[in-house]
Amino acid sequence: MSEIKVDTVVPRTNPSTLTIGAAGDTINIAGTAGTGFPAGTTINNNADNRVITGSGTSGTLNGETNFTYDGTDLILTSGSANSNALTVKNTADATVGIEIQKSDYAIQLLVDHDNAGAKNFAIRRESVDGSTSRLNYIVCEEAGEVTKPQQPAFKITQTGALSVADGHTLFSTNTTEVKDIGSNWASGTFTAPVDGFYYISASILYESISSAATDTIEDTFVMSNGNEVISRGGKLNDALNSGGYFMSNNATIAFMDENDTCKCVHTDGSTLAVHPNSAATHFEGYLLG
Repeated sequence: MSEIKVDTVVPRTNPSTLTIGAAGDTINIAGTAGTGFPAGTTINNNADNRVITGSGTSGTLNGETNFTYDGTDLILTSGSANSNALTVKNTADATVGIEIQKSDYAIQLLVDHDNAGAKNFAIRRESVDGSTSRLNYIVCEEAGEVTKPQQPAFKITQTGALSVADGHTLFSTNTTEVKDIGSNWASGTFTAPVDGFYYISASILYESISSAATDTIEDTFVMSNGNEVISRGGKLNDALNSGGYFMSNNATIAFMDENDTCKCVHTDGSTLAVHPNSAATHFEGYLLG
């Protein structure tokens, strides 16, 4: 066995790669004592699964009591009251946050979520492979306003002429879909995507009422669960004092199970013309919680 004594080993050119040995060789470095650390290195507070950090003192490392990794879980534990177990910083004054990933998507908690220098935060879903668009679930603005951009909601307006008889489902034809967050509206019917309490309201402006009939105008929220049927009406002859127009209004808070449906139905037995005015004739609702 030969021995070479030198103070420094460097490659012939810089930068370059310095190779010691070949594939399959065993390289022994004296003084390591099998630990991977130079001889004489002390690890204070060492125990199973503790993450090792620097101490600021030469030859001394620390085993962190509140920072452990067992091969599966990385755990940070706050060591005292009113302290942060984890602080994430971005010194560039840009979006910063943490991300929890699954195989196909991730949940992010972001500060300055729109990278506009604002003091806001958001909880967002982001696809890992870029196959779907990002979705902000909750956004809190700097002044404290909280929005839920994906909260199910719809608004439908009547923008074309419509004649309705008894049993006719209103807002099923000649309508404009102003908003349908979650795509839960179709063919005059709202379908609840989740269990919860929903606010439902409708306004219908009838026109061309020319007789002094005493029939009652009645429009009913018909729900598939049978638990909520709410109607609101007035006398047709009341319309004569308004130039042949009559406004029917209705609103309720109803509990709906997932896949329950709700529609607005004309139920008084008369045949009437609906005024095509988007500001006056509309049907809307949203999930309260």
